[in-house]
Amino acid sequence: AAQRAELFAAALRRLHGSLPSWYRGILTADMLMVLDTEARADLLLSVDLETLAAWLSLLESSTRAALLDGLPETLRTSVQAASVFPSRARQVALAERGRVALARGFQQQLARAGIPFENTVQPRGAEDS
Repeated sequence: AAQRAELFAAALRRLHGSLPSWYRGILTADMLMVLDTEARADLLLSVDLETLAAWLSLLESSTRAALLDGLPETLRTSVQAASVFPSRARQVALAERGRVALARGFQQQLARAGIPFENTVQPRGAEDS
């Protein structure tokens, strides 16, 4: 996260504070933690279960656990049940579809919460470094 914040701050300086629209497609698991538990649950529930399970399956187990912590048991159980894939290629393809869907939904959740996207990429205080 610190390296990402550093790279983001450098890009913002180069672009004079203006981000290209493709930046909004960036999504990493830790960015989702800016959402409260209810908003995060809404986001995860809005994504097709198979693509969500594939995306989550590619995360480190501690990151996956942190994202699912506090969410309904039925969602956690469903994700676990859907986490079996016929091939690695299928898993990766589904995970990419899940990431795209999550990135779109994430933008909507940020808008509802009034959280600027920049705050999710560059933690507060990092802009001063």
